[in-house]
Amino acid sequence: MARLRTLQELERRIARLEQQVARLTPIANKSDELGAYFPTGVGKMTQRQAQKRQATHDRQRQVFQQLQEAERSLKLLRQRREAVVRGEVHLNGQPRADAPSRQKRADALQVYADYVRAHVHPGDMVEFLEGNDKTAVVTRLNKKTVTLDGGERWDYATIRPLRNGQTMTDAEFCQDLRAWGQRGTA
Repeated sequence: MARLRTLQELERRIARLEQQVARLTPIANKSDELGAYFPTGVGKMTQRQAQKRQATHDRQRQVFQQLQEAERSLKLLRQRREAVVRGEVHLNGQPRADAPSRQKRADALQVYADYVRAHVHPGDMVEFLEGNDKTAVVTRLNKKTVTLDGGERWDYATIRPLRNGQTMTDAEFCQDLRAWGQRGTA
């Protein structure tokens, strides 16, 4: 696929693919007038008739493959156009550093990190979110990580504080996080 420099080029390429799909669809969906092969071979056909039928089937298969490729390319270009309009990617498909979804994720991680910092202190127990039901003792809280008793550093997003030494269910944790967030904004 050639490089796209402007949104207009992207729109032109989408329009060209839409025309190609519209042109190929009736051809690909046309039934073969010769019908399918006989179960026991070509029947009473001459060799020339069998070659013609094979050529017709080959053309039909080739058109069908072209149609599938055009539809796949059209779908990808439409998705890229939507992502460009939303501000998620550049025209060449590279993700933008200032994409709204990245900002939203960074904000959510920051809120979570603030929650953990507010609820965890050195000496407290935390559980890991990887689902292995292990707990560890926190020795130090850093700006972006937590140092555990073995000297291992973990991101805030990989641990969860315990409530009174007991693990919380996901529903309890969400409720606690929501209540903490409302206190912070009030």
